[in-house]
Parts: sequence; C-alpha cells; structure tokens
Amino acid sequence: MCPAILLVIVTIGASYVSEAAVKGSNVAVMASLCPTLRLGDGELTFEPQIHTQTAQNGKLFRLNMSLADPVWRSTFITTNAAGKAEPKTKPDQGIPAEWQTNWAKWAAAAIEMSEKNKEEQVRKEFGLQEASATQLEMIRQTVAAYAQMAEDEQQLATNVAGPELQDDSKLKESVLTALYGEAKVPTANLASATIANQADQGYSAACNDNVGNAGAKTLAHVITCVCGTLNTKTTEEPCKHEGTKSVAWQAGNPPEKAQWKQIRTNCPTGAATPITAARIRQALEAATATLHAVNNDAYIGNFETSCDGNTNAACIKLANGVPDGADPVKKLPWVGQLISVAKQLEQRAVANKQAANLQAKITHLEALTKAVTKRAQFLTPPRTNHKSHEDKPPSSQGKGNQRMQAEEEECNKKEKEPECTANPKCKWNSEAKELNKRCSLSEEDKKEVEKEEIQTGYGRHKTKEPCENDKTGDKHNCTFRKGKDKEDGKDTEKMPLLQFSR
Repeated sequence: MCPAILLVIVTIGASYVSEAAVKGSNVAVMASLCPTLRLGDGELTFEPQIHTQTAQNGKLFRLNMSLADPVWRSTFITTNAAGKAEPKTKPDQGIPAEWQTNWAKWAAAAIEMSEKNKEEQVRKEFGLQEASATQLEMIRQTVAAYAQMAEDEQQLATNVAGPELQDDSKLKESVLTALYGEAKVPTANLASATIANQADQGYSAACNDNVGNAGAKTLAHVITCVCGTLNTKTTEEPCKHEGTKSVAWQAGNPPEKAQWKQIRTNCPTGAATPITAARIRQALEAATATLHAVNNDAYIGNFETSCDGNTNAACIKLANGVPDGADPVKKLPWVGQLISVAKQLEQRAVANKQAANLQAKITHLEALTKAVTKRAQFLTPPRTNHKSHEDKPPSSQGKGNQRMQAEEEECNKKEKEPECTANPKCKWNSEAKELNKRCSLSEEDKKEVEKEEIQTGYGRHKTKEPCENDKTGDKHNCTFRKGKDKEDGKDTEKMPLLQFSR
C-alpha cells in the first residue's frame, strides 16, 4: 500500500487519548508491531537457501577431451623429470584467442586424460567401452558440438542483477541489528546507546525530545516507548489491558531486563519459523500501519499532547516526520534494514531459479550426448558402390590427391609465418586451432591440383561400351555422343564427373 494513502487511513483511524492514564492504550499498536519483533525469536533460519553452485558441465567436457586427438592434447602438457605430466607454459603470443582463454583448462584436462585408464573410465560412463576407434571418430564432432553448447550456455548465464548474495550469518546480523541495535538478542539490561540514538537517556528524551532526524533507531526503541512508561510510573502497562506491573524506564536508560521481559508478555516469544521475504514484508506492513501524523510530526502509539510515558501517553515522536507529505517510514531506519533482507531473499529465489534452469539445460545436453554414444558401437562407415574400372590405367587414379596430400604435409612443417609464406603454395592462418595446421596448402593450389586430376579423365574411353559402364552408383561419370551436328564420325566423350573428398 502507498505510504501516503496508508498514512491518511491511519490518521483518520487514530484517536487522541482523552484519559490521563496510559494503561492499555497501546494494546492494538503492540499487536501490529509484534510480527516484526518475532522475526528475532529462536534460531534464525532463512528461506530459500542459496542453491547457486556452479552448473556442472564437466562430464561433457571430459568426454570431449577423451575423444580429442592425443597429439593436439599433448600441445598443452609436458613430462617432468619424474615422468609425470604437467602443464606447459602458455605462449605469450602466436596462438589463437580461444587458446589464450582456454589454455589452463585444456591443459588440466589433458593431464587428467593422460592418467592411466582415465580415457576408458570417462568413455565407459557414456557407454563407449565397446566402440571402436572408427566409431569414436564418427561421433567425435557430435559430442564436441554438445560440449560446446554446454560451455556456451554457462558463458551466457548472467549474474542476477543486484547486490552480492549474503549468507545466513550476514542476514541474521542484519535482522537482529534492526530489532535490537546489535547482532544478538539482548540477555542483560537494554542500553540507550544500543537501541536508541545516544547513551544516558530517560523516557522523555529518548521517546519525545531527542529522537531527532535519525528517527527511531531500532524496533526495540519504538516498543520500549510505546509499551514502557516514565521511570516514576510503575503500576500501569500501556500494552496490556488492566496491566499493573512495572514496565518503567530507568532514569537514564531503557527498561531493565525484568521490565523488558514483562513488555514481551504482550508479544510472547514464538516458535522459530524460517524467515522469508513475504514474512518480512507482511510484518512491516502491519508495523508501519501504526504511524499517524499530527501536523508535521509522525507518531507511533496513542498521543495526547506529548510522549511523556506518564499522564499524556506512551508513544514515540518522530519530529518533522511528515513535512509536505513526506514518507514517515524514512524515520524508521530499521524498516529499511529489514527490507534489504527481504530483497536478499527474493534475489536468492531468482538466482536459484537461474542456476536450476542452467543445470537443466546441461543435463538435457548430457542426455542427448548419451543417446548418441549408446548407439556408437552399432555405427558403420558409409557404404560406397564405387567400382574400379578395368580399363582405367592404375597410374591415373588418385595422383592428384596424393600430390595434394604431399604438398599439404610440406606446408604443415612450417612453424613460423615467414617460412610459410616463402612457399607460394602455402597460406598462413594464425587462428587455426591446431598448431600444425597454421601453415596449410592454399585454396588456389588445391583447386589447381583438382583441375589436373579431373583432366586426366579425358579420352579414357575410346568406345561407347566402356563409357556407358563408367558409373558411381547410379550416376554416369561420362556420356557418349556422336560427332558435331550428330554426323557419323569418331565417338567422343564428355569430361568424367570425378569427385574428391578433402
């Protein structure tokens, strides 16, 4: 409810106490303050608890590393004198940005995979113990894709907006400080310096004259003013109908331990209940509803002419609390402290939900991966119907591919850019993930080799029959046609449709 509207309602509902006595005048007020006071009762616990541990994508990461090329993994580790694997020092330059970011993580994984039987253990978890090397290679890129998706999800997960999450001990400290001015429930006499704004204050000073701009420091400050009395008035209880026991302040301090215990009989200690954001906000809504205004001042407790704890009334005066419609809650700093705790608990709920959603996504990716790995042992290489032709000269089959492979290997040997670019057939790529692939055969040279390979197919078939039999599956590699203008003449053939895997 809007504080301004709330204030109007309470102002209309508030009545001045016409009788001189204070006995029983604040029973309803204490009933509204009690839910907030009970926040500090018993062993303080909070809900929800923090469940934002880092989502675990380690299973997919380890599986992916177990399937990675051992040569590539060895890039990140070395063997010390004791024969134990240890990480290599990351180069300062000359490696891709992705390597810069992931070097330490990849090195740690490579060391783990170098341990005896570790690869087998990781693969067994995903049902790969029966898969052959060929079958593992066939699923490697799919596993890598799922592992990368899990990594991306974790990287994209953003922290919940707001202050850093606090643990229960911090929240407990905040709650008790708001109630009592210190991080514990008082077991001795209350002290003015602790619950109010300064030391050595009696009732009139602490509740009427010296509250000042700081406002009511704690909830205990408010309650001792509303339910306590001047030190000379010892037979009336403002928060108990027909109460006759002493709840009096001391001359220069709040009520002693015995008097505070008597005040608490109007709000008996409740069973320990987890503190939630909703509970805090509901309690504060009731507590702040006790505020009412007289001219520019705000009060809690029934009021006649002043808060003297004697003939005029038991209350607390928040001087200049509502000038020009200002929110008097600003004069209650303990309210803000408790709202901060409520916000922390609300933030926990959001963070917990985000963490649960992220883990659910990763768990789903693990399930998809297991669906692939469980079928790996049944995979077979793609079938091919390609048949070698008896009339094809052996020397014409695959020479281009052989030459391309040899030139590619020659380029791969170049470890530095100047060496690589010195060979016109090689091209340097500093972003290549594999170090031995940063220098590779240029695309132009690959196309030239392919062109030469294709051209070796011209004129192989001199007659119609072998040309028609030259097939890959159901596709013809050449077609037989007559001479120009369909005239009788020497048979010719069109270029064979050869394809190369790269």
